[in-house]
Amino acid sequence: MSEEIKKYHCSVCDTDSLTLLKHTGDAKIYKCLKCGSTIKTTSPEEDQVRISTADYVKQELRDEYSRKRKNYHQYIYDLIFKFSGKRHGSVLDIGANYGQLLEIFQKNGWETFGIEPNVKCLTQMKENDISAYAQIDDLMDDENYRNKAFDAITFIDVLYYIDDPIKLLTKCYNILKPGGIILLRTYHRSYLLFLRFFFKNIVNLVYGDSKIDFSIKGLFLLGQITGFKKDNITIFSEPGYIRKEGGLRLIYDIFRIFRLNNILGPGIITIMKKSNS
Repeated sequence: MSEEIKKYHCSVCDTDSLTLLKHTGDAKIYKCLKCGSTIKTTSPEEDQVRISTADYVKQELRDEYSRKRKNYHQYIYDLIFKFSGKRHGSVLDIGANYGQLLEIFQKNGWETFGIEPNVKCLTQMKENDISAYAQIDDLMDDENYRNKAFDAITFIDVLYYIDDPIKLLTKCYNILKPGGIILLRTYHRSYLLFLRFFFKNIVNLVYGDSKIDFSIKGLFLLGQITGFKKDNITIFSEPGYIRKEGGLRLIYDIFRIFRLNNILGPGIITIMKKSNS
């Protein structure tokens, strides 16, 4: 017996186009019939556990995480320079962890701001002279920065945890300078969900603790909904990083031919540039 199709609101493309794809335990997975993104339901309690206990926020693992991600953070910094053309400016990192990415910007003369709900991470950033806030609204309400505009805003492995990405990206668009860029790092693995008929744990492999698997079409629509022109949105995977870091060129090329390259872990980079006019 086929499931009855029920329509729900898609938080990626802002349409009532979700259909129930899978019910696993307490979680439900919906697919948007318009943009192709998939969304997994989570509880507020699960969100709080992730913020408090994820490996990347554990202080004892901070140095190891920083070491492993050092080259990747440099890769992100280089992308910001490539697409913005700016060597100096102001940058806001959403989901900044302990501020490892911002430290690279800081060393290169950028004014740095971070958003991070984890208290330990927040405290560490402030000790490192990074202007840090628990929520973006706290930054916008700060009298010292109420009219602050940024040259670059980054979301590294963050947006797929957000309940309402349209609302958050709209806020970021409004505090972005003309010619400024937003860099998103997400992934797209939901095409693997067909394996759910063969492997019980495929949902955990695809989603982990995230909520949204953004399709490429969904990312383009999300950018346009929040104010960016389609021609100013660039989306690509991370083959350059994968090849540099892991020596997996041959394997990556084979996977790319069969459109399976995301299994190896590279993310999808989305650059959205605000028009000068």
